[in-house]
Amino acid sequence: MVVILQADLLNAVETCVVAPLVPFDALPAIVRLRPEFEISGERYRLLTDRLSVLARKDIGAVVTSAKDRECDIRRALDLVFVGV
Repeated sequence: MVVILQADLLNAVETCVVAPLVPFDALPAIVRLRPEFEISGERYRLLTDRLSVLARKDIGAVVTSAKDRECDIRRALDLVFVGV
């Protein structure tokens, strides 16, 4: 699973920036950098330190929205790009 990080304004672009979601215990926590998520009762970490670009055609069905976690995701991305 991935979280699409790219703005909806760019939906016409054939690629999008994503960050992978991995099972909670797959990798260690890094404060602020790897926000924790729960989806369908399962815990995951968002790996903002492993950003990637995927073709939209290669992304499967939407499972849920991360809109309610926007602040946590922005903080993690700020850490990646600005160091704060």
